[in-house]
Amino acid sequence: MEVAQSGSPIFRCMDGTYRDLAGLRGTYRLIDKTDDAIRSLISAVKKLCIKRAVFWLDAPVSNSGRLKTRIAEVAEKEQFEIEIEITSNVDRVLFDCANVISSDSIILNRCLSWVNLNEAIIPSIPDAWIIN
Repeated sequence: MEVAQSGSPIFRCMDGTYRDLAGLRGTYRLIDKTDDAIRSLISAVKKLCIKRAVFWLDAPVSNSGRLKTRIAEVAEKEQFEIEIEITSNVDRVLFDCANVISSDSIILNRCLSWVNLNEAIIPSIPDAWIIN
């Protein structure tokens, strides 16, 4: 979401998901688009009449604790019930889950089911640079 809202390239892939070239690889930092991205996610989930969501964050990724705090703060303002878990291996957790929201192909190939929430959000972002 942050990449799309920043006007950087987003690729609409053959499986219908959207991916970017940000290549975090263990590093992440909050940016000026973080709160907007969280609000977009929460808004889209609410439109699907989902009353509660669980966010799984990767412990090895830098600033995951700060991101957890920001998600909690924005969700509270948006009056949305969430649970936020930080774990050392998010992929393994999501492999056994249904209704997963991710664009990570490794997860999507192994989880029980997934929801392409990005399709509901990214095309409506005014500055999104989408490459099909």
